Amino acid sequence: MSSGIKYAGIVIGFTMNKMRSAVWLPAGLALMLIASSVPVRAADALDHWTTITLTNLNSQVAAPNAIVIAVAYGNDRYVAVGNYFFGTNGFIETSDDGVRWTVRADGAIPFLTPPLYDVVFANGRFVAVGGYFASPHRNLFTSTNGIDWLSATNGTVDTFEAVAYGNGSFVAVGGGTPANVYTSTDATNWIPCSSGTHTLYDVVFGADRFVAVDSLGNAYMSLTGTNWTQVAVGGSAAVTFGDGQFFMPGTSGHNYMSPDGLAWTLATNNVGNTFGHITYARGLYSALSFSTLFTSTDGTNWTARGINTSEKADLAYGPTNLVAVGFTSPTPYKATVIVSDPFVSLNTVANSAHGLFVSGLQNHSYQLDYKTNLTDVDWNPLATFTLTNSPYLWTDTSATNAQRFYRAGLLP
Repeated sequence: MSSGIKYAGIVIGFTMNKMRSAVWLPAGLALMLIASSVPVRAADALDHWTTITLTNLNSQVAAPNAIVIAVAYGNDRYVAVGNYFFGTNGFIETSDDGVRWTVRADGAIPFLTPPLYDVVFANGRFVAVGGYFASPHRNLFTSTNGIDWLSATNGTVDTFEAVAYGNGSFVAVGGGTPANVYTSTDATNWIPCSSGTHTLYDVVFGADRFVAVDSLGNAYMSLTGTNWTQVAVGGSAAVTFGDGQFFMPGTSGHNYMSPDGLAWTLATNNVGNTFGHITYARGLYSALSFSTLFTSTDGTNWTARGINTSEKADLAYGPTNLVAVGFTSPTPYKATVIVSDPFVSLNTVANSAHGLFVSGLQNHSYQLDYKTNLTDVDWNPLATFTLTNSPYLWTDTSATNAQRFYRAGLLP
């Protein structure tokens, strides 16, 4: 088997010409028999979404309007952070599947949580940053599991807007003059650095360097997070890296792109939208534009995806789904999480001897494996193919035995 393959959570078995299916849970290979008439999605996995409203926030009953600002995935867990739009508190929530969420910090429970604006997972830990205006400024948080958090203080920065990791260091950027950048190797002890006189609103690591942006259209590049070079670009206060390119949103229908954070070119996209956050994974750029999600394979030609009308703020790829976070509007705002269909789904075909429906991401490569007995240790490779449409119909013409079980995997 190829390493890095993401397998479906369902194993299909055919026995004595009678179809049956069994849910396969990757942790422990637990099996449960279910009916064979499994519904099949008639679209790409990123065209169908489930919306979850976070209703378990508990300390701000008198001040609603909760909004989720950022989300990250790591150590088998999603972590989402946000704040109350008309308040001075924030919250942290976690989920193991993107659907069921649990409050880990909310206002003063169990510790004072300021408004939080970004979270990243790197080097085995989550780091969240935000704004806290009383001295000492307690607005840097770290956790290895997303559940238990430690806070750190700084002497000058009221608000940290974003955080990134690379070359052995975390870099947090925000407001304050001149120390609007802090670096840390352990996410607990932070060292102030100077990058200029403007508030930095976003930072990303890629191409062996950090790139940060302000609200005046300037980009800042640093190899270490300590010394920065400023260049005038003209874009907005967001920056992303993916597939060898830094992205800075420009005006409607335009993005600035750079391979090194210093030389930028203006690229026209085909949809005419102004993008906010852009992420890259599994060969796809994903961009948010208010309530719309777009995807692209080249960063220039974009396709709108089926997603609801909630305002979106951030995206995170997990092992089996894409998760977007944001809020519903108008007021009172409600914190929401939007989860895509699985990247891999395997279903039976009614009245077919050995027909299978494979659903997932169009134009991505998949692998089918089989075994004749679920107690067998190894799976046998059967076929690889590209999902030209979803669901994709595949028939096992080589099956001659009375019993055969299948699983589908998304190739890296």
